[in-house]
Amino acid sequence: LFRSMTYAVGAIMFEWVLGNYGFKGYLGILNALSTSNSFDESLQKGIGLSKNQFYEAVAPYVIEIFQKVQPY
Repeated sequence: LFRSMTYAVGAIMFEWVLGNYGFKGYLGILNALSTSNSFDESLQKGIGLSKNQFYEAVAPYVIEIFQKVQPY
């Protein structure tokens, strides 16, 4: 179940990036992916957050979205 949700969670995370950092931040991460050694480094270059800071910031949004789409 969790493996099948990774794409959806990733999409929600990047929706959050777009909402908080705009297209410039989104492109910053994408551009950094090609020159960075890790996702952590790409986030730091792209939007100035470490991976841990990013996960802490985005987690409430991901949870909120999944709570809205639950069938009950």
